[in-house]
Amino acid sequence: HTHTHTHHTTQAASLLRTHSFTHWASVGRCHHHHTHIMAASGVQASKLLQQLKPTFVNGHWRGPAINGRMAARLKKEMGDAWPIPEKPLRAELPPRPVKVKRHIIAAEARKKAITENMAKMPSMIEQFRKDRQAAREAKQKTRTIIPPFPMPVPPEKKGK
Repeated sequence: HTHTHTHHTTQAASLLRTHSFTHWASVGRCHHHHTHIMAASGVQASKLLQQLKPTFVNGHWRGPAINGRMAARLKKEMGDAWPIPEKPLRAELPPRPVKVKRHIIAAEARKKAITENMAKMPSMIEQFRKDRQAAREAKQKTRTIIPPFPMPVPPEKKGK
């Protein structure tokens, strides 16, 4: 036999007819194919909009009386009779530039710096060789020969 069950938990009950069940075992699982929306049953757009938004009561937010899934179903079943206008789509953002790797961006400046430095290279090499030669000569002057064995200490002269 058929059993009827009415939703009392939300204010959506005012918009929905009773659900019909084909068997007592299916009471927990509603068969929505028998549910119909009462065509705009005196529901004003402002009241419906209020029921679709969360409310702030006594310092706490309460969820909407008609949740998103139910609202979508109502909208689908009401079709053109849906009293709330569609939100306009967001303006399309300009296309993002294609990401370019940092080494590719820096490549041109790097090549320019390399060619400039290569032009200076002969004088740089000459300067390097002069500096190295000067360093060698300075090292030769201050160099002390350390023999691989201990040197004998000369005996002190007696009689002086």
